[in-house]
Amino acid sequence: MEVATLRGIHQLLDLPIEDVEIAQLAQQAEIHYPGVQCGIMDQMAANLGDAKHILFLDTRRLERQLVPFPPGAEIVVIDSCVPRTLASSGYN
Repeated sequence: MEVATLRGIHQLLDLPIEDVEIAQLAQQAEIHYPGVQCGIMDQMAANLGDAKHILFLDTRRLERQLVPFPPGAEIVVIDSCVPRTLASSGYN
């Protein structure tokens, strides 16, 4: 939600801000307002990823590379039925 809001503001106001900065601002919003000590992977994936590429991301250095999906590749999504809550996890 943070990334979508920031991208909308960026486009509406034509702000001079880079994609990585949008992800960093979104991460800081999540850390400071609801108090979730999250990493930056989700924000980077939401802001930089797309349906035709694989995002290779080094979260320590914020180095990234978009690589095209191999021809014929398919993605499988599996629901583990294990709830995930960062706010009450050891991560926080």
